[in-house]
Amino acid sequence: MSELFGPYYTATTAPKRLPESEAENRLRQVLTDEASGVVSDAVKRWSPLLREAVRAVTALKFTDDSGHVTATAPVAVVDGMPQPLAEVTSDIESWQWWLVLHRPALEQADRGLNLVLNQRDALARYMGDVSTRMDAVGTSSTFIAEILHRSVDKDLLARFRTIEEDILGAYWIHASKIQLYWMPLAIFAPLLGVPLATLSIVVLCHELVHAYTHRGIDLNKASWRTDRFIATDTYVKEGLAQYYTEQIMRGLGDRLPDGLATFLAKTAKQSAPYTTYQNWLGEKKQPSPEATRLAMLEFRNALPPVFEHQKFVERLKSAQAQISGSQG
Repeated sequence: MSELFGPYYTATTAPKRLPESEAENRLRQVLTDEASGVVSDAVKRWSPLLREAVRAVTALKFTDDSGHVTATAPVAVVDGMPQPLAEVTSDIESWQWWLVLHRPALEQADRGLNLVLNQRDALARYMGDVSTRMDAVGTSSTFIAEILHRSVDKDLLARFRTIEEDILGAYWIHASKIQLYWMPLAIFAPLLGVPLATLSIVVLCHELVHAYTHRGIDLNKASWRTDRFIATDTYVKEGLAQYYTEQIMRGLGDRLPDGLATFLAKTAKQSAPYTTYQNWLGEKKQPSPEATRLAMLEFRNALPPVFEHQKFVERLKSAQAQISGSQG
């Protein structure tokens, strides 16, 4: 069984919520349900457009030539924290979660206070004696700095980098369902300094690519056999999901201006299965979408079956050389 999907994502059914944990209970003390609505609205608005984009870039679809639906992959926004995230954050206290969630606001307040302090002389000219009030501003700035000094942001991002499993959302393989986890998304949006709605869209796209590369049928009406998909190297499955998500975010530049930056900010803090695709051709080069699609189809339909990342990379390089040669 692939380590990527752990004990959960290969289950035959997808749960209505993830198991409760102490980490979740502490987070709930400072997290409002408003974030859940933001994630749900993003899913509702962007799911049709993202599905269209995934179909276009992968040339895979959930219907056959007669229009018969072969798969659906419905999306749900779900409560809870995936076990790997709950485990690595089990020691985070509620006040530390509060600081994670509100650090951007505190930093903005600190910048405003320092702006006032730096204009002390100018303010004195127009407002008279401001020394007493400036002392209060200085005290407030010092207090905020002390609060921010207790931040666990860097530590949490370092822990995030060790997790080799989808924890912001997930594609449940046998159930053919996608879930987005609004609580982890609400945590990592401020940690990464990105909008929650855009991060939700990026994660939804990633999970849709998982679903289409697995269940989507090609021109020969073939899909990726489930047992082979599960057995395939994590670096292949996550690499494809990351590669195509990046391509789609680049293509949505006008409609989603912060999409690519949000995706890259997330990827920069993730573990190797999520970043290796950026160097598939060496020298930090990536293959073209045509070469990637050709290699993917050859890989998932290979007889006898292959599962190793290195063999996939070999197919990528061969496909890229083939396409570059034909275009030359």
